[in-house]
Amino acid sequence: AIHQHTTGQLVVKIQAGETQITQLVYTIPDGQRFWLVTYSTPSSEFAQRREEFEQSIITFSPLQEMSSEES
Repeated sequence: AIHQHTTGQLVVKIQAGETQITQLVYTIPDGQRFWLVTYSTPSSEFAQRREEFEQSIITFSPLQEMSSEES
Protein backbone atom coordinates (compact mmCIF):
# COMPACT_ATOMS: atom_id res chain seq x y z
CA ALA A 1 0.00 0.00 0.00
CA ILE A 2 1.13 3.52 -0.78
CA HIS A 3 -0.45 6.29 1.32
CA GLN A 4 -3.33 3.96 2.28
CA HIS A 5 -3.92 3.05 -1.40
CA THR A 6 -3.82 -0.63 -2.31
CA THR A 7 -1.45 -0.95 -5.24
CA GLY A 8 -0.69 -3.46 -7.95
CA GLN A 9 2.85 -4.08 -9.14
CA LEU A 10 3.85 -5.45 -12.53
CA VAL A 11 7.32 -6.23 -13.92
CA VAL A 12 7.45 -5.93 -17.72
CA LYS A 13 10.35 -7.05 -19.92
CA ILE A 14 10.62 -5.49 -23.37
CA GLN A 15 12.95 -6.19 -26.28
CA ALA A 16 13.40 -3.06 -28.44
CA GLY A 17 15.79 -3.93 -31.24
CA GLU A 18 19.03 -4.90 -29.50
CA THR A 19 18.00 -3.26 -26.22
CA GLN A 20 16.36 -5.17 -23.38
CA ILE A 21 14.33 -2.98 -21.02
CA THR A 22 12.68 -3.93 -17.75
CA GLN A 23 9.89 -1.80 -16.31
CA LEU A 24 8.37 -1.74 -12.85
CA VAL A 25 4.77 -0.52 -13.11
CA TYR A 26 2.57 0.41 -10.17
CA THR A 27 -1.21 0.79 -10.46
CA ILE A 28 -2.68 3.01 -7.78
CA PRO A 29 -6.46 3.44 -7.49
CA ASP A 30 -7.65 6.91 -6.49
CA GLY A 31 -11.42 7.06 -6.29
CA GLN A 32 -12.75 6.48 -9.80
CA ARG A 33 -9.30 7.00 -11.36
CA PHE A 34 -6.15 4.92 -11.58
CA TRP A 35 -2.62 6.24 -11.58
CA LEU A 36 0.07 4.30 -13.44
CA VAL A 37 3.64 4.99 -12.38
CA THR A 38 6.31 3.37 -14.54
CA TYR A 39 10.02 3.03 -13.87
CA SER A 40 12.19 1.84 -16.79
CA THR A 41 15.81 0.78 -16.97
CA PRO A 42 18.04 -1.44 -19.09
CA SER A 43 17.40 -5.02 -17.96
CA SER A 44 21.06 -5.40 -16.95
CA GLU A 45 20.54 -2.66 -14.31
CA PHE A 46 17.10 -3.66 -13.02
CA ALA A 47 18.21 -5.73 -10.01
CA GLN A 48 20.44 -2.97 -8.68
CA ARG A 49 17.90 -0.18 -9.34
CA ARG A 50 14.73 -1.89 -8.12
CA GLU A 51 15.27 -0.77 -4.53
CA GLU A 52 15.58 2.85 -5.76
CA PHE A 53 12.28 2.48 -7.61
CA GLU A 54 10.59 1.02 -4.54
CA GLN A 55 11.84 3.90 -2.38
CA SER A 56 10.75 6.44 -4.99
CA ILE A 57 7.16 5.18 -5.27
CA ILE A 58 6.69 5.78 -1.53
CA THR A 59 7.00 9.51 -2.27
CA PHE A 60 4.19 9.43 -4.88
CA SER A 61 1.14 11.47 -3.99
CA PRO A 62 -1.79 11.85 -6.43
CA LEU A 63 -2.51 15.43 -7.44
CA GLN A 64 -5.61 16.96 -5.96
CA GLU A 65 -8.11 18.23 -8.52
CA MET A 66 -8.47 21.97 -8.55
CA SER A 67 -11.97 23.37 -8.53
CA SER A 68 -12.90 25.79 -11.31
CA GLU A 69 -12.67 28.63 -8.77
CA GLU A 70 -9.01 27.82 -8.01
CA SER A 71 -7.81 27.59 -11.62
